[in-house]
Amino acid sequence: AEKEAEELRLQLRLKQTEHEESYLEIQNEFKSAEKEAEELRLQLQDNLELSKKEKNDLRLELENKLADDDGQRKELQNKLNQLEYENKELQLRQINHEELRLDIQNKMNHLEAENKGLREMQTGHEKLREEIETKLNLSEKTIEEMRLQSQDDFDRLQKEKDELRMELERQLIQLKTDNKELRLKQTEHEKSHLEIQNELIVAEKAAAQLRAKLEGDLNQARNANEDLLVQLETKVREMENENNKLRMKQTNHEESQIDAKDKLDALEKSHVQVQVDLERSRKENDQLRAEFESKLKQLEAETKNYCFKQTEHDALRMDLQNTLNQLELENKQLRKKQAEYENLHMEAQTKLNLAEKTSEALRVQLDDELEESQKKQEKLRLELENKQNELKTEKDTLHMDLQNKLNHLEMENKQLRAKQLEYESLHKEAETKLTMAEKTSEALRVQFDDDLEKQEQLRSELESKQNKLKTENNELRLKQTEHAELHMERLNTMNELEAVNKELRLKQTAAEKFCTEVQNKLHASIKEKEELHTMMEKEQDELRIEMLSVMTSQKDSLTKQIESVNAEKESLTKRIEEILNNQKQTIQSEVNTAVKSALKEAEVKHQQEFAQYQVNQNQVMESLADAVRAQVELELGGRTNR
Repeated sequence: AEKEAEELRLQLRLKQTEHEESYLEIQNEFKSAEKEAEELRLQLQDNLELSKKEKNDLRLELENKLADDDGQRKELQNKLNQLEYENKELQLRQINHEELRLDIQNKMNHLEAENKGLREMQTGHEKLREEIETKLNLSEKTIEEMRLQSQDDFDRLQKEKDELRMELERQLIQLKTDNKELRLKQTEHEKSHLEIQNELIVAEKAAAQLRAKLEGDLNQARNANEDLLVQLETKVREMENENNKLRMKQTNHEESQIDAKDKLDALEKSHVQVQVDLERSRKENDQLRAEFESKLKQLEAETKNYCFKQTEHDALRMDLQNTLNQLELENKQLRKKQAEYENLHMEAQTKLNLAEKTSEALRVQLDDELEESQKKQEKLRLELENKQNELKTEKDTLHMDLQNKLNHLEMENKQLRAKQLEYESLHKEAETKLTMAEKTSEALRVQFDDDLEKQEQLRSELESKQNKLKTENNELRLKQTEHAELHMERLNTMNELEAVNKELRLKQTAAEKFCTEVQNKLHASIKEKEELHTMMEKEQDELRIEMLSVMTSQKDSLTKQIESVNAEKESLTKRIEEILNNQKQTIQSEVNTAVKSALKEAEVKHQQEFAQYQVNQNQVMESLADAVRAQVELELGGRTNR
């Protein structure tokens, strides 16, 4: 019993020692677990501090960017206000230009009224001429009544008549000068009309240049839009790459968090709160990142819109400035022409006043002279009766001359009237062209505004479509890379097979060529043999003919010769047959050996190529298996390590 008790004691001591050792091991494991937990806690605290610092940095960056964006917005608003002010100034200048155009039109109407006044003056001159003609007719009647006047007074009347002729000629000369002056004025008016037409042509050219500029600006705007779209795509790709990097980091971080959760759940329940805090911080980080990305996208879109609007406003401002400069130059030219027209008008008025004064003086002189002549006619009636015939002849000649001159003046007046009508028609055409040019410029402006609105709508639609397509493209790119790798491997295998097939085809073609050459040689030899047979038959026929011709004289000799010839023929035919048989055998043996060697070489090469193909296929399958394993390992991630 004591022995058993001692044994039990020893067993108990051994068990106690084992329990103590296990207890120490458990304590050591527990201490190591606590150390690992403390290290994990420290790491988590460091990660939390880093995440807080990153949050603060992101917030500061966002605040700074928001402040910068506010400053940029204010600057852009100021620029927009300046552009609106400049647009208002341009509108005022356009209104002033329209007022100037109206003034020019009024002045043109005034010039037309002056032309009408000149026409009325011409009609007045014609009336004066008719009055002079009536007075001349009256004077002629009085002269006919005064035929019975004396011859002494007849000389005086002749002198007075000569004076009247001189005065009438002077009046006619003055009328001609007046007509010449009117013609000069009309030529000047025509020159001014041509200048106006040239100005209209210049205006049309300017309108065409404006159209070309607007089209060029539209093309530039389209090119700029395309460049902006390309830049947007590049920036979106960069953002996508950054997002992919962040996602990879997030996945790694999530895997580390999952590992930490497993360990902490096995060790203590207190780590659950830390995991909850980590999840919250992660969600906050995701929210902040999403907000940051959305704000960045909004800011980039706003900055792009502002930049595009700035470029558009600058282009419009430059175009409007150029148009204003052109309009100012045109206004200066028109003012110069107006001054020239006013000077011409003043000169015409002075000349008309002088003509009126001269006509009034002539009327007074004519009235005085008529009164004197009436007084003298009463005395000279008796003297003029004797010389009535001479006066009639002279009167007829004078009347014919005056009638011719009057007809000439009427023709000139008709020509002047026709030219005036042409001038009026040209003036109306110029006004219609001006109105058409203004309408076309307004239509082009409206089209330009509509195109700009359509471009903005298309941009918004393209941006929305781009955002959708980018998400789809990212998914498709991943799939495309996988399909592309598999497709490249398949293409490589197919290319190798095609190369092998090409080599086999080349060998087959070479063998076929060799066989055709051998067949051609055989056919050539057969043809030679047939030709020899034909030659022999021909010789035999010739010999038979000769033998028939010489049968009577040389039968014996011919029989001997024929026998010898036949023997030679037989020997020759035997030799030819032997040669042909030998050639056939040699050719057939050569062909058979060549075909066999070619077939053997082709089989050997085909076997080698098939072996290489199998090796390549095995390598491809191994590479595919390695790629699949690598993809599986990447998908599993840290699970395989655990």
